[in-house]
Amino acid sequence: MDIAKFPAHLATINLAVNDLSVDENYPQILNEDFFNLSPIERRGGDETRRKELKTLGSKKVLIPYPKTVDCIIGNPPYTRQEEITEITGKESYKDSMIKKALLGGLVNISKRAGIHAYFFVHGTKFLKDGGRFGFIVSNSWLDVDYGKGLQELFLRYYKIIAIIESKVERWFEDADINTCIVILERCKDQKTRDKNLVRFVYLFKPLRHFIPPAHDMWEKQKKRLDDIEKLIKTILYHNEFYQNDELRIYPKKQSELWEEGFDTEKGKYTGSKWGKYLRAPEIFFKILEKSKGKLVPLKEIADVRFGIKTGANEFFYLTEDELREKGIEKEFWMHKDEKGNWVPNHIVKSPQECKTVVINKNDLKFRVLMIHKDKKYLNKTNVLKWIRQGEREGFHQRPTCASRGNRWYDLGIWEKPDFIWSDAYNVRFAVYEAQNTWADKRFFLYYTPLLSA
Repeated sequence: MDIAKFPAHLATINLAVNDLSVDENYPQILNEDFFNLSPIERRGGDETRRKELKTLGSKKVLIPYPKTVDCIIGNPPYTRQEEITEITGKESYKDSMIKKALLGGLVNISKRAGIHAYFFVHGTKFLKDGGRFGFIVSNSWLDVDYGKGLQELFLRYYKIIAIIESKVERWFEDADINTCIVILERCKDQKTRDKNLVRFVYLFKPLRHFIPPAHDMWEKQKKRLDDIEKLIKTILYHNEFYQNDELRIYPKKQSELWEEGFDTEKGKYTGSKWGKYLRAPEIFFKILEKSKGKLVPLKEIADVRFGIKTGANEFFYLTEDELREKGIEKEFWMHKDEKGNWVPNHIVKSPQECKTVVINKNDLKFRVLMIHKDKKYLNKTNVLKWIRQGEREGFHQRPTCASRGNRWYDLGIWEKPDFIWSDAYNVRFAVYEAQNTWADKRFFLYYTPLLSA
């Protein structure tokens, strides 16, 4: 099934050329929206589920799609809502899709989740007990907050057989996201689900190293099937951490994943970051194991907040030379310290500016504008000229700026954090002492009252 005509037609051709000696062999491929299908039995039985197959000729075939299936395989679209609207011609398509997918109350999925999440939810309604899911999807659900609904769905209704990611390649080069393979088995028995070992598999070699491409020659196709079976056995054989130069496997009991993401105070599943089981080094888990009872969540000893999100960095972040050239009054890019001296509003914009774990203000290029007055109190100031120039360039209409109302240029009152922590990493994993500076949204801000006291 495919919502777009071309892939549905192409798949029909590819299958039809194999064997059309009898009518029953005609490929049953629908050019249809998956979310228009329902497993719910309605009055009229099979007749209500009949769909028309568009054949290569003029012949029409009507078949009922099944209420339940043995497996669902695919790669849901990695696309923005706007692109789905172009395909469907419906502005409110995503809202309608979500409503259909969540019908039945299996689980709650945030509207911020990618479209692929709803394919899992809707597909669950069709799978038999023991049926399999095999999807290639964005890997974002592993670690982001809106992925918790998908995690809960998997833990409640499936044995999670394997989650596979690659360190060395993207499986769809044209897709501007990283992907993972998700293999699930529908399972109604909670005890069986709890005992299941989830294999988190991280590939160090390209997928073709493990599985050769499909081939018309039987001998090569046979080798391909054998190699697939070998990879499956390798993954399922290991019940403990395993790594060689080709891959690494981290088995994790499914009940432990549930406990890790379940908030006992709130009485509900709130999610966890599963990406660590794919990418974190073995020493990370050894430290956690040896430190049991000695570590506490950071939120218990610190107040954690996002860094400053300006919505228009080119307006708010300026160098001192630019500020002086524009003549912007110092009260808007400087503040008084405890001794009454004027000190620049230093801002850490990038981790590359952090040469040491203690922030050196001399390494910081930008200052941040802090304008906390209405325009009527800024008359005849250079900062007002700068605000008006920003409005001519449309900064005030950008979503983040517009959400602040008339004073779109006012970032609000921000306390200086004690520490800052980058939200993404390359080769360094460091926490930086802020040294009376602010930090951009690329950082988390940590306020530690216990340490300050």
